[in-house]
Amino acid sequence: MPTTVASAARRKTFQAKEGGVEGPSASKTRWDGWSWTLWILGAALLIRLLVGLHPHSGQGTPPQFGDYEAQRHWMEITVHTPTEDWYRETEDNPMQHWGMDYPPLSAYQSWLCGKAIQAIEPEAVELNTSRGYESQSSKVYMRWSVVLFDVLFLFPGALACIGTIYKRKRPEQRLWALASVLLQPALLLIDHGHFQYNGISLGLAAGAAAAIMNGHSLVGALLFSLSLNHKQMSLYYAPAFFFHLVGRCLQKKKPLLHISGLAITVFYTFLVCWFPWITAEYSFVHMLKRIFPFERGLYEDHVANFWCTTSLSIKWKKLFTGRELRSFCFLATFLAMLPSCLHQLWRPSKKGLLYAMANTSFSFYMFSFQVHEKSILLPLLPVALLVLEERVSAEWLAYASTFSIYPLLARDKLGAAYIALMVVYWCLMRMGEKHNKKKTGPIWARLGLHTRSFSALSICIALGLHAAYAFAPTLPRYPFLYQALITACSFVHLLGIWVDLTASQLRLHDPRAGTSSKDKGI
Repeated sequence: MPTTVASAARRKTFQAKEGGVEGPSASKTRWDGWSWTLWILGAALLIRLLVGLHPHSGQGTPPQFGDYEAQRHWMEITVHTPTEDWYRETEDNPMQHWGMDYPPLSAYQSWLCGKAIQAIEPEAVELNTSRGYESQSSKVYMRWSVVLFDVLFLFPGALACIGTIYKRKRPEQRLWALASVLLQPALLLIDHGHFQYNGISLGLAAGAAAAIMNGHSLVGALLFSLSLNHKQMSLYYAPAFFFHLVGRCLQKKKPLLHISGLAITVFYTFLVCWFPWITAEYSFVHMLKRIFPFERGLYEDHVANFWCTTSLSIKWKKLFTGRELRSFCFLATFLAMLPSCLHQLWRPSKKGLLYAMANTSFSFYMFSFQVHEKSILLPLLPVALLVLEERVSAEWLAYASTFSIYPLLARDKLGAAYIALMVVYWCLMRMGEKHNKKKTGPIWARLGLHTRSFSALSICIALGLHAAYAFAPTLPRYPFLYQALITACSFVHLLGIWVDLTASQLRLHDPRAGTSSKDKGI
């Protein structure tokens, strides 16, 4: 009998360690994990509020102001005008002053925020008289709305993804990965400094990826469709989701049935979102032209992609027509993302989906038509989620992406927040080094370049460009020289990271890679 009791006790202890039976130590570990998660979420919330104390885009600069005014103006228009007038020129909705150019879900979000602010401070969204309205109280409401939507969408999406792809990792590794996603300097500066609502579409995309990786493809299709309907830049992820889902369906017994289910889900999601405009009198094509304004040109501002960087020596806009440039962009983007898409079509995997999201969004960012510098947030999200697999590349992308948008941040007087967030992120990465001893490095390490030497050189160049941008006189003949140099430097780093990530994706399930997804906890 004593032997039997002792054996049962040992078996119970073993099961508790393995997670099969809830023991005191297992309960304590789970509570510690959740308590630390709450601390990280609280820190991410606090940092967002602190960034919001800095200036926003276009602050005090009439007549157009900036993105802050665009968001406020959309609240004004959606609250006071009929739905069918939100995307067309009317007396109360002049398109030259920040006409609505985001998909319907953004318009509904503007209406919801506008109604909330109207109940508190009606003057902030008064029709035709609130243009450029910037009272301190209305700024607080606007800033808190971005934070609230992050809590509702980005935080759950990040938690779901981290919990799914790293469920076999240690709790401290998952916590560090979560922190690295929520404390991305570029996202914090653009949404909570410059002022936008990118956290909604990114959170929906992360939630879609988590749902698909957990086997809920229809839920994933629904969430990604909502992401597309919030911001059209989520199209950067569309090829990754499409080929991954089709690849999964082809592995099932009745692939056409599963593909039909996905198609129906996407169709009805779009139908519900777009219904007020589908039934409107004016052309549906007119609304699409607002959302996809090809007439704006090849790129906006100083974006660290192929076209903007090479335009220093090749004047693309002068040599070719807009139609020719759109053809070049389509072909280059298609060829760039083709390897990642085909990989997921034939070998779909959980980790492969995130790699494909990173690589297809990089392809769009580098080569597509009408790219904005803020589009770097698209590849940033999946790479941040892969931080335990690609720590060095994830860290370098965080720095390079933030550096690439520095001219935009400098115009908004966000220099202090820029420095503070870069330091915070650097400290976070140093804290997490002990949780990730993976030896594989970025592309320059594989080419034989010493990582520390390359890092030192990159840092020196970046510091020199910062100093020149801040203190050197503007050259009359080359007024945008320093912005162009920042763009070119960022492009070199982003290109190296993208090539490395593409190689990493193509090595998945390759016996020569040495490890399988199961070995890596995915």
